Amino acid sequence: MPRPAASVHAQTFGSAGTPPATGGATGVRELSANDRSRLPHLVTIAWLIVLAAVTFAHPSATRMHTWPWALIVTLLWLAPIVALFLGTFAKSSWRLPPPILTCGLVVFVVSVIAAAISSPFAPASLPRIWPSLGGTALIFVLYHAWSVSLPRRIGLFFAGAGTLFILFAFAGWWGGTWPLPWGVRNDIPFGHSTYTAGAVVLFLPWIALEIHHARGLARAGWAASASLGLLVVASTSSRGSALALAVVATTASLAFVVFGRWSRLRKLALLAGLAAVVSLLIATNPRLRDLVVHRRWSASAEESNVQRRAMIEAGLRLGAARPLLGWGPGTVPLAYPRVRAQLDGGVDNVLQLHSTPAQLWATTGAAGMAGAGLILLGVSMIAFHARRQPTVRAAIASLGGYGLVSLTDHQLDLPVFAAVVAANVALLSAAGADRREHSPANARRRTLTLAALAVIVAVAVPATLRDLRARHAYENALVALEQGDQRSFRAALDRATALAPHDPHFDHQHAGHLIVARFTLRDPAERAALATRAAKLLERSLATGVHQEFAHFNLGWLYLEQSRPSDAVRHFTAAARLVPDKGGVYFGLGLAWLESGRVDSAVRAFALEWINDPRSITSAAWEVPALAPHLPAIHAEMVRLFDGLRALHPRAAVTENWIRWWRGDSPAGLAALRAHNGATARFLAAQSAIHARQELGGELAGAAWARAYAAWRTGSDAGSFRSAAGGDEAFATALARRARTHRDDFRAFLSAPTGDEPALVRSYRRQRPGYGVLALHPEGEPLMDGYIVQENRVTAEFASDLFPAKGWLPGRFLLALLPEPPR
Repeated sequence: MPRPAASVHAQTFGSAGTPPATGGATGVRELSANDRSRLPHLVTIAWLIVLAAVTFAHPSATRMHTWPWALIVTLLWLAPIVALFLGTFAKSSWRLPPPILTCGLVVFVVSVIAAAISSPFAPASLPRIWPSLGGTALIFVLYHAWSVSLPRRIGLFFAGAGTLFILFAFAGWWGGTWPLPWGVRNDIPFGHSTYTAGAVVLFLPWIALEIHHARGLARAGWAASASLGLLVVASTSSRGSALALAVVATTASLAFVVFGRWSRLRKLALLAGLAAVVSLLIATNPRLRDLVVHRRWSASAEESNVQRRAMIEAGLRLGAARPLLGWGPGTVPLAYPRVRAQLDGGVDNVLQLHSTPAQLWATTGAAGMAGAGLILLGVSMIAFHARRQPTVRAAIASLGGYGLVSLTDHQLDLPVFAAVVAANVALLSAAGADRREHSPANARRRTLTLAALAVIVAVAVPATLRDLRARHAYENALVALEQGDQRSFRAALDRATALAPHDPHFDHQHAGHLIVARFTLRDPAERAALATRAAKLLERSLATGVHQEFAHFNLGWLYLEQSRPSDAVRHFTAAARLVPDKGGVYFGLGLAWLESGRVDSAVRAFALEWINDPRSITSAAWEVPALAPHLPAIHAEMVRLFDGLRALHPRAAVTENWIRWWRGDSPAGLAALRAHNGATARFLAAQSAIHARQELGGELAGAAWARAYAAWRTGSDAGSFRSAAGGDEAFATALARRARTHRDDFRAFLSAPTGDEPALVRSYRRQRPGYGVLALHPEGEPLMDGYIVQENRVTAEFASDLFPAKGWLPGRFLLALLPEPPR
């Protein structure tokens, strides 16, 4: 007779028993002993194939959130969890890692589940717990398997996998062209360069281990793989990964020199090789190279540093707001806007922390940090006692290097990173395990396991299924849109919202599509109907409490069109409080106040637009007859606000002097100007030559403003400006007329009003290409704002880097100056 299913499971996981017989009326063949021995290997191979597929499906870091990849990745996370639960029940004993590590893993898992359940965004957080649960389960499963006997060639497997990854990353970046495309940061296969570099850091120690073991041609092959890996890291321009490799290589080399039994000559050769590798890593990283050569960060590196500091501060503030359990896994993009206005620096399209410790603190609070601390302590103790084995050293180097990378990035939500880190931890633990030690699977443990399984199934599985169904509906919507079926597209978006009402992305896509569609209609009634529908969708999305700035900003413009200025004021103010440096938000607020009859508040809002984005002073929008009379009052209000800001922020005086000089209202003129970036330093250095109408040479000639100056200096016909205008005949003709009007003032040529020259005005609506990625829905049309930007094309194309950057003033200063809302 066929045996019960439980018996089959028990034998599958290795419990004692005789091979089952074949037969029975059902015709279902039971597993033979040979089948049982092969089944774990086949499952493992299938799991690795799927892992490779979701890793190499460029851009895999974002693709894994799309349908059907989201389903595949979820199943990939679930596989080790299922294996752990079935193994715990089926086997008479289940070997556990050392107590401190086991305790840390358990505390971490419990804190992740509790954080997701208690999160203000629980429906969105619960589907994001699988990376933590799957990675932890993988440690337990691998430890149980490897604590009895480590795989003989595990190092070869990791080195081979690393070589395969490096070859794929290099080939995708290189593309067969010559020379190498150093101007493009290598983002293959994840879609983000720092992810590529982090993976190489994980794999390189294992390749180094094979170099140590191999001989002859095999050693040369592994050395070539390691060299190519260094080239891949260089191609990413990742400072964190380059420094991590330098630290690991230096530590390992010094350990060999101090404790190794090599000859003095070999040790000197090792140190020379170390110096060459570290020099290569620095020389091929533009930002590190600038730091070493000039002893200071470059402008782009310093800008990145400012943004990184803002993200760390955001993580600290988020964790402090919910210190016990944090906001829940995967909720940083949802909670980040709540603290953005309090940050110094940062950009309005960043909703990430780029630091694993900061991510843990923000999402799991003190409980998660306690679990992570115990894990780190347990791993450190194991590494100390088992450090003499070559395989252990490779695992330590891999984990140590990646630990340094994790300080400046967070990547463990991707399966390959979690899998390799989990395998390193399990191998490190298993290498020092007592082979006689066993841990009986008693009734108490099975009860606790069953309880944990019940909690996970009850709370996380339904939320995950709803999330996956919503992603499937969204995929159907995108297919319908590609086919031009507007009705099915909108119906599918409504269905996705019904399945996941906590996710505003679907309503935002729907509303954004309607906002764009309005401009294709001629009938005012039809346009008004679409605007009303879009406003209702955006209002509904605000109930989710996440990604609200897009809704508030666009509702402000929609309500302005519908002559509802008080509602527009309310939404523009809310948008400013979420993203204080948003371009156009104070301009819209000023229009709403003006329509409400509050001229003083409108003037204040317009002045804030100038202060936040100095280049906006040249916008063609100020030439509209309804606004032009207010320009003197706006200018006076701006000067008055700067009087207070100069004492609060060190850059206020520099910015004010530039704005007033560009407007032709600088009492001290050029003498008051101070460079605020490299472009303005070169521009100021050239002023004496510009005054004398002399030709510019050297590095100055390549600047955009210098090309305009060369044409302005030598001629006043369209032919003189054709090259600077990029072949645009209308633009060149308008530039020539502008040059004749401002023949003796190059500043006025760059910044004067556009007048009646349509060719000098560039109108467009800003896209939000990164919104979908941040909302974990990377596919679909980029969202667009309803706000129509009107730029002075001359300033935009020739002098954009000469103005202080938008957002130079921290948001809290802008918000403190907002006009008081109506009561």
